[in-house]
Amino acid sequence: MSETSNPRLSRSSLIPTLGLFSAIMLVVGGVIGSGIFRKAGVMAGQVGSPKVLLGVWVVAGIVSLLGTLSNAELAAMMPQTGGQYVFLRRAYGPFFAFLYGWALFAVIQSGSIAALAYVFAEYTTQIVKLPEASASLAAFAFHLPLIGDIALFKDLGVKGLAAAVILLLTVVNFVGARFGGVVQNVFSIAKMAAMLGLALIGLRTPGVGDFANLTRNSSVIHPTGLMWWAAIAAALQGAFWALWWLAQYHLHRR
Repeated sequence: MSETSNPRLSRSSLIPTLGLFSAIMLVVGGVIGSGIFRKAGVMAGQVGSPKVLLGVWVVAGIVSLLGTLSNAELAAMMPQTGGQYVFLRRAYGPFFAFLYGWALFAVIQSGSIAALAYVFAEYTTQIVKLPEASASLAAFAFHLPLIGDIALFKDLGVKGLAAAVILLLTVVNFVGARFGGVVQNVFSIAKMAAMLGLALIGLRTPGVGDFANLTRNSSVIHPTGLMWWAAIAAALQGAFWALWWLAQYHLHRR
């Protein structure tokens, strides 16, 4: 059959190579990521209540699910390659879609990748001592208006490892989507197995955990009034950071 006679091949589209299992692992690996490990403690310190903290996660999950379903509906209506760029071009025209595409490339995705890699490197320092710059070099900084002080050589080991991880994963994805999917599957399964192992150890080790911690509020942190709503908003921001992959999955899988 010629390429022009096949309607699936005649239009410009990406070749599906990952499959259902790899797609599921992509979502699981994205959701169970640095956001959950890095933000949970910060969120708990903001609200001061485990019940409120669990409620924040539930609200963020519902909102993320609604966003995912909306994007899934749009993807079914407009099954062209390009994700949200296609939706914005249809709704607002090519100019706004163009701005979104460049913002995604220069800020949104790039910033997210940098943040994820940095958190990975930051946690690695708890296991392996990374080399750091000298005290005088680490203290060097310059000021940028509206941004703040930039210390290029502070935490040099963490920044170097984060950059190396980004370069390595760039090479993995450059090799091919299928190979990248295999790497994603291996690490997602390892991540889930490690979390399950930690949960089992916590349940089977006497004195490690206490179910009363789910209802015991902090004796130090107890925001009230307007500060309570501000704490909820700040905690929701952390939860959305951890769950944004659910809504993004249907956008970038095409």
